[in-house]
Amino acid sequence: MGNYDETLATLKFATSVKSIELKATAATKVDKDQLLNTLQEEVKKLKEQASAAGPSSDEFEEIRRRAEIAERMAKEQESSWEVLRKQSEEAQKLREETAKKMNIMRWTPINKTAAAGLLKPGMGGLPLPHIINESDDPEMAGKVYFHIGREGHKYCVGRAEDCDFKPAGLTDKCPRLCYIWKDGDEMWLRMHEVEKPKEKAGMSGRSALVLSRLMGIADPTQVVRGHNSLKNDDEGDLPAHQKVNPAHLKVRLNSRLVKDEPVMLKHGDRLVFGQGKKNRFRVRLVKGDFPENSARELLSVEDELKENFDSLADLIGEGRACDAELTSIAVKYYSQLRQQSDLDEEYEMMLRGFLAMMQQTQLQVNEANEITARMKKGLNMTYELAMEAPPLALGHGKPNRTFPELIVRKVSEVKTAKSRWRLVKNRLFLISGRDNVDPAEYFTKERSREAKVVVRDVFTPERFKNHMEVMEGAYKGWAASPETFDLKEFGDPWDDGEGAGDAKDADAESGDRDSGGGGGHGNDVALIKQKNREELSKFKEDKDAEITKIMEEYEETQETLRETQTLAEEQEQEIAALKEALANFQGKGCSDERKIRNLDRDKARLQFDNEALEVELQTHRAMMKKAESDDEDNDDPFDDLTKMVEDNSRLLTDLTELRGGTHVGYNRVVTSVKEYRNS
Repeated sequence: MGNYDETLATLKFATSVKSIELKATAATKVDKDQLLNTLQEEVKKLKEQASAAGPSSDEFEEIRRRAEIAERMAKEQESSWEVLRKQSEEAQKLREETAKKMNIMRWTPINKTAAAGLLKPGMGGLPLPHIINESDDPEMAGKVYFHIGREGHKYCVGRAEDCDFKPAGLTDKCPRLCYIWKDGDEMWLRMHEVEKPKEKAGMSGRSALVLSRLMGIADPTQVVRGHNSLKNDDEGDLPAHQKVNPAHLKVRLNSRLVKDEPVMLKHGDRLVFGQGKKNRFRVRLVKGDFPENSARELLSVEDELKENFDSLADLIGEGRACDAELTSIAVKYYSQLRQQSDLDEEYEMMLRGFLAMMQQTQLQVNEANEITARMKKGLNMTYELAMEAPPLALGHGKPNRTFPELIVRKVSEVKTAKSRWRLVKNRLFLISGRDNVDPAEYFTKERSREAKVVVRDVFTPERFKNHMEVMEGAYKGWAASPETFDLKEFGDPWDDGEGAGDAKDADAESGDRDSGGGGGHGNDVALIKQKNREELSKFKEDKDAEITKIMEEYEETQETLRETQTLAEEQEQEIAALKEALANFQGKGCSDERKIRNLDRDKARLQFDNEALEVELQTHRAMMKKAESDDEDNDDPFDDLTKMVEDNSRLLTDLTELRGGTHVGYNRVVTSVKEYRNS
């Protein structure tokens, strides 16, 4: 174990060393004494050479010149070293004054052992009260402390020049982090208040377009860039403490973030300045060692759990939340998980997700137990939330990022004397034959005796969600009609199947069955029934909706048909009226046609009469002229008269027939008239 501790400390130290920034500087160290001795020896040799050489003018001048140069260089070197020595002394004094002002001890190999002795219990040492650093590396722990000396003076912690305490791990984003002061025997801490900068509204595209047109700029983006540059210039004029993002100002007290209100520091409290866990300090108010896993720290963790969630019962269940010992175990386990979140923000997010999933699953478990108590009164069966992990491991995945898998167990409590006596007999039998005891069997019986429950089934969160859907469906059906509801027909989600027995008889069989439900598939059967029932109900609903739609369409069709029939009757009546009017019109038209034909006939007769009279008149005129001409010629008048009488008699016959209503002789009359006219 010693090698393991040393290796672990070395690895942690190497991890912390990675954050150290190194800066290269040119080496200017020179051996002053050796340089002065060399120059003095050179001057001495030159003087000896000058005295031994004689009064040669050129050589003497050269030697004298070189000697003067050497003496001048020696004096300059001596004066420069004197200036450097004074500057070094002034810098050392300044460092000592600064260290004294900041109450920071500068450790050297000489006083390192002494400092370690000062920190031992029972020995005098550092002034109280103070905060002292912590580190995973034992060689780095306890090397920096900060004394809270003056009464009522608020010591500032940060990176600004006027801060009293400047931890090395803080960045420029934390110019002023918090204030620590002493008030009597109490020590207080308050966060530095940072004013949030007022955000200036940006420029919309429409505004940029309008301004660009007013200013005569073709490219509207130039207006936006000019506005942003002015905005950045205005932000650049802000003081340094207003440029700080409040998200970087973090102080954790016992793994809890300190808010705006002042908090009182107790002996043994842990403080973490800034992000990460580089700047860790412990509060020391009295002499002695710090308490390990102090009750205050565990209480703060419990307060954090209650702050993030409604109650501990939402995470660990009402049964465990009522037990002080189980609650303490849960708080300690959460504290172990919480320590890793201070190092890694991603781990903290995963932890919150794990707790949220645990809370959601626990609420489902509580709902399942409530439904069971209502629908299955007297049933010895409950659901409980548990965790599962691989052998000798916390969970799956990357190191330091693993969480156990959540499971839900369906258990039955072992509470009858017969079952307990069975367990006691098995235990006594195993102990009596200690040499032949099977460790696995002994572990099973002891676990069953201590747990006092029989595990009927184990659910994953996904499978338990499906199980809850079946239970909720059964509960809705039961709540709708408790008297007529048949759970067997619906599908019993609490049934473990054939061969598992009723949960009410779990006590009698607890010694033979410790886990599992005997391979029953009651929940699966209930799920299938419910799914089929849901499909059937959905099918019925679809059919009912379809029938309703068809009936509506049928009624609409019947209404349309009735309207069509009424319209057809009206049209038939209109057609009959039109037919009657047409018949009347046709009868009236026939009589009119008959009258027209009669009029036409009368007109034709009159025309013929006129033509006949005209023919007769022309005949008489012709006869008169003929007679006159015959008289002149003294011809025989009786021949012409006879001929004329014959023609007239024939013409009169035709006219008589025409007047009698026949057209016989009409063409002959017309032809005769034409011939007569032509002749």
